[in-house]
Amino acid sequence: MKKECFIFTSDENNYGSIYKVLLNDILAKDNVFFLERTFVFKNQLFDLIKRVVFSTNLNIKTNEMFARKARKLLKNKYSLNRKLQEVEKKYEYINVIFFNASIKRFYSTDLLKNIKSKYSNVKFNLFFMDPSTIWASKNAMEIVEEDESLFDNIFTVDINDSRKKGWIHWVTPYSKLNIDISGNAQDLYFCGATKDRHKLLIKLNKALKVNSVKKSLMFSI
Repeated sequence: MKKECFIFTSDENNYGSIYKVLLNDILAKDNVFFLERTFVFKNQLFDLIKRVVFSTNLNIKTNEMFARKARKLLKNKYSLNRKLQEVEKKYEYINVIFFNASIKRFYSTDLLKNIKSKYSNVKFNLFFMDPSTIWASKNAMEIVEEDESLFDNIFTVDINDSRKKGWIHWVTPYSKLNIDISGNAQDLYFCGATKDRHKLLIKLNKALKVNSVKKSLMFSI
């Protein structure tokens, strides 16, 4: 039996591709697994039904009723459950890492408890890549507030959350990327969400222009 493995979950949307970049240098390891989809099957009809059932646009009570029934019906179709079944007898320790944005409405406290209870060698870890107060943390915070003990460790990049909630403060993970920049016409690139960075970026843009640095600046709002 091997020592340990790591299973990372994705949110299937924009954050999923970001996670793959951040984890790039470890995903090639044979004991690291990245679950790109919440469920094990994929087709257009199921994706449409899934979006409706787990939507937040319906009446809250109706919405939760549909979501609860769907979780129960699909509990054996979760990619996490399938992966744990696959590796439980191969590794002494199994570490599951959820990011705050990957805890979507597909998951609930009861569902995660049910999955975890099946495996004695599994630890659930939650990593907040954003402050706990923003929309991307909403679903994760609902589960934490219901039962924080569900997670063996909670990490956060936000120092204030760490101090207030007693979570483990950790830096944002960044991987080394093998990117061929030969022949590129630009000296510097920034691609990302502005958040509260736009004033600094505009100031930097002006300074680069004065110093004749070629740049490519793209804002995502």
